[in-house]
Amino acid sequence: MDHAFDIKELKALKVELTRFMMAYKFALDEMNTKINILKDEFNYIHEYNPIEHVTSRLKSPEAYIKRCTEKATNFHCLR
Repeated sequence: MDHAFDIKELKALKVELTRFMMAYKFALDEMNTKINILKDEFNYIHEYNPIEHVTSRLKSPEAYIKRCTEKATNFHCLR
């Protein structure tokens, strides 16, 4: 029965991690949109752009899990 409990925990962790990654991605998308609007505004109004380019990245779930295991003994650091 312990094995079934472990599978349930893993499924719950997967759901939690997926929600975390989605929220993180949406926040990055929102920030990129706002910065792109500022870039366009500067181009149209001021005829120059102080923002040369913007990049963003979303780390893999494996990178977050690795970081958690380095910093803590459980996965509660994802919250």
